[in-house]
Amino acid sequence: MDEKAKIDLRPAREDDFDFLWQLHRDELQEYVAAIWGWDEGWQLDRFREHFDHGKREIILYQGQTAGTVGVEWQVDALYLAYIAINSAYQGRGLGTAILQRLIREAGERELPLTLTVLRGNPAKKLYERLGFVVTKESEIRFWMACSW
Repeated sequence: MDEKAKIDLRPAREDDFDFLWQLHRDELQEYVAAIWGWDEGWQLDRFREHFDHGKREIILYQGQTAGTVGVEWQVDALYLAYIAINSAYQGRGLGTAILQRLIREAGERELPLTLTVLRGNPAKKLYERLGFVVTKESEIRFWMACSW
């Protein structure tokens, strides 16, 4: 994939709330429900309470809104706080391209790229394919890191 021709990022805006909530619900509900159960009202309230569009970017694929990513530069790592690709755009290499960009950016600063993933989330396989290794685990999630 020529990622530059197909994938762009733009800052999330306040009016992206509905898209981001739907994406969160559609892409994570299965994994959250398997661990804690899913209470729609509670989840929406929590999402609204923690919503900060300034911490997210919107992933555009061929000009279409396809997902979101949020990263945090920390002293000792680049932390991937959130990534979700709309199921209609999965399997096209978007997640891989975004993660490869982040690995490069972390490498430029000589920092690892870190993340957490819920148990049961198949994204873990993608992370492992790209060189992430489990550094810690619990009954609920895996902590992973990738060095350049």
